[in-house]
Amino acid sequence: MSRAFRLAAGLLALALASAPAEGATAKRQASRAPAKSRKQAPSGPTPILGSPAALAAFRDALDALRRAGPGAEPFVVRVLHFGDSHVAADYWSGELRRLFQERFGDAGPGQVMPGRPWKYFRHARARSLPSTGWETAGLGEGLKDGIYGLSGVGLVPLQSPSPAVLEATFRSATVEFASLAEGACLAVTVDGDTLFAGSPEDSETALCAEVDVDESGELPVRIVAVGTREPLPESPHRLEVADACGGSVRLLGVDLVSGRSGVLWDSLGINGAEIGALSRWEPRTRRALLDRAAPDLIVVSYGTNDMGRGDLDPDAYTAEVEAALRSLREDAPYASVLVTGPFDRAGKSRRVRRLLATTERLVGRAIREAALATGCAYWDAKAAMGGEGAIVRWARRGLAQRDYVHLTAAGYRRMAELLSERLLAAVERERAGRGGS
Repeated sequence: MSRAFRLAAGLLALALASAPAEGATAKRQASRAPAKSRKQAPSGPTPILGSPAALAAFRDALDALRRAGPGAEPFVVRVLHFGDSHVAADYWSGELRRLFQERFGDAGPGQVMPGRPWKYFRHARARSLPSTGWETAGLGEGLKDGIYGLSGVGLVPLQSPSPAVLEATFRSATVEFASLAEGACLAVTVDGDTLFAGSPEDSETALCAEVDVDESGELPVRIVAVGTREPLPESPHRLEVADACGGSVRLLGVDLVSGRSGVLWDSLGINGAEIGALSRWEPRTRRALLDRAAPDLIVVSYGTNDMGRGDLDPDAYTAEVEAALRSLREDAPYASVLVTGPFDRAGKSRRVRRLLATTERLVGRAIREAALATGCAYWDAKAAMGGEGAIVRWARRGLAQRDYVHLTAAGYRRMAELLSERLLAAVERERAGRGGS
């Protein structure tokens, strides 16, 4: 063997000895992500659990919608979707709205808060414009008297003429506000034309509006609804709400509808919310708002932020979730309630990973047990994503963000497809169990 050959062989052997074993580079890269990302996902669709009657009200409403023929009075199936940031940005709920409206009919954008109640407020079918004339009650350290709209917040007028503005396509609009004192008044315009201006006590100020005032005497305030009397052309409109007499009103929200039969899917999420957000309202006010909305289905989607609590006691948290769901069902006994388990979540820091190792399973189990114990339907969102470590795998596929908490628009679209498929399958299963309709 020549000296040159022996030298080349030696260099080759050295190179082979120093090279990583097959797959070692991939293993090192995987080790930099949260360890749970390396576990395998379960396969198959994730069914909705619960008693056969858990979705009966929603099924009956969809059946009635199917039977509503041309020329009949418009029939609307309403869904209220409460939750945290997964709901607040209206990507997940907005995709669910789109899917159900494409299949069953478009009844409109639904409930929207004007005046952009927080910086990143978003609704898929409406523009809520910021205003210097109103401040948000119910967020942070602000006013917390429980007098909020279904969105969980309310708008309080300031000493400024700037109106709360909403732009969307609709045919009819209803503005809900709370009258906090006698003589409360406001002004509502659509495309510059005055719809209502003055006090609900003075019917002459209604102009083109229908005015409905809660006169039960059971509420700490009076809830007033001001709505368009005649349908508008179905085209883009600009709706403005202004305080007309100095601070004795609380703007609770605007309901935008198309005037056609179909589905309304209301996005009622708040960034950072935990399951306790379901109890943020003054109880009688929430009951009255739910009665006015008359939902056929209420979807409850919390848990992501609950996992970040370092003080979670398993028994106390389970009791908290069960009490919140039981109270909701008591306030809306006519509606089906679907509880979704939290999405998968991972930590980027060692401290967060240690916390989630305990709290993620605790929160998921507590929400599931409480949902089934209170007669709600339940869907395991984490299992639907692929189980343990799914959020990291979804991030690699462009379906989740790199915070390992939130999804991308494509990810929320996929979750909407998964939930809508399972929800309709559960409704069909419940219908088949009753022998059809």
